[in-house]
Amino acid sequence: MATLSWFKNRHCWRINYTLTLRSRKIRRAKYAQGKPEANLLATQLVRVEQATRAGMAIQQELEEWIERGWIEEEQAGIAFTGFAESAQHKRRVHLQATQYDRLLSAYGDHTARICKGGALGRNYDKNMSQDRQVIAWLSEQWPNLADLTPEGVKTRLHEMKETYTESSVRHFLIKPHLLLDQAVSLGMIVQNPARGCACAET
Repeated sequence: MATLSWFKNRHCWRINYTLTLRSRKIRRAKYAQGKPEANLLATQLVRVEQATRAGMAIQQELEEWIERGWIEEEQAGIAFTGFAESAQHKRRVHLQATQYDRLLSAYGDHTARICKGGALGRNYDKNMSQDRQVIAWLSEQWPNLADLTPEGVKTRLHEMKETYTESSVRHFLIKPHLLLDQAVSLGMIVQNPARGCACAET
């Protein structure tokens, strides 16, 4: 139950409340200057607490709570079944079309910035050669990059283990990490499916 108390250090009212994320409970706090405002906020946060305990809320409510900072989007995805899929679907509607040439060019610019000597440096051509191999795999298997999943990345790593050393496979994994970060920046995908994948999992 949300509780209201005077917070002397900041000369304001503090409302403590608890989010129930399945088996976990997260304590959070919000602040208000005046007592009437604090009472209203406490009432609203009680509703958030009740909703996370029940695992049920109206989509419009959830979006408002996230916008107000009462619950994080990731937390809402844990507490409310279907919310994560719904939020990701909404973002996917506005994704840019997959353009692998554009992705490679953007990553080439990034590589030139971080490589010693820029595009003329001795490591630039080697890096870009490896990047082109990854782009070739992605474009052949995943014409629409938004369809790539962590499982798709893990499958590729498992296939490589049959031919390459673990060190080589680990080095390969770095490339999708970096390339797909660029794809996120370009708006081609919502999140990087290579993040969180590890060679040991395959």
